[in-house]
Amino acid sequence: MSTKQDVQTLEETLNKTDLGHIINENKKPILIAAFIVVVGIIAYSTVGHLNAEKKLAQLDMAYEVEQTIFTTFLEDKVKPEEFIASLEAMDKELIGHPNLIPAFMEALNKLDQKNLVSGKTIEVTQNWLRNIKKSNFLHLFLSVRLAALFEDSKDYDQAITTLESLVSNKSSILKEKIHFDLGRLYLKNGDKETAKERFSTLVPGSGEG
Repeated sequence: MSTKQDVQTLEETLNKTDLGHIINENKKPILIAAFIVVVGIIAYSTVGHLNAEKKLAQLDMAYEVEQTIFTTFLEDKVKPEEFIASLEAMDKELIGHPNLIPAFMEALNKLDQKNLVSGKTIEVTQNWLRNIKKSNFLHLFLSVRLAALFEDSKDYDQAITTLESLVSNKSSILKEKIHFDLGRLYLKNGDKETAKERFSTLVPGSGEG
């Protein structure tokens, strides 16, 4: 009985103010909205927790891959063809993982030094590059490395295309190297005029005459 009276008294008190009157008239929609907000907060917290767990799990997996695939190759414990096969069989979520890119580039250098870079190696590198955000500076470094692989395989058109895609990059990192390499590649491709244009960005006036 007292509970019913308390509710009535609360409603009467609320009705004495404009805000209270609005609340009284819209109790159901307000309760629904409050419920939605609470559910949203719980869902957001749950998703955040799951994402954190997923990131930790990926870090553990990346470390395991670094040790079992990259370190073993860099220490000459597996053959190059076995290493490439392992890269192709890797979990897609780990391809292009920031923690693995330094080891990946080191492995590319080793393959290049041994003259073991093949079309398959280039395909794997392109696949890794696609999985790295263009805003990430690692994308820039791997793109430059990929262009070098194309150049080594005498595919100057692809090397030029790869480097030209970096010219509009606002970052000043490697900017001069990119223009210099483009100048060299255009010369190798027989395009002297474009080569001059690229070299002129390094030394003002060098493209004249």
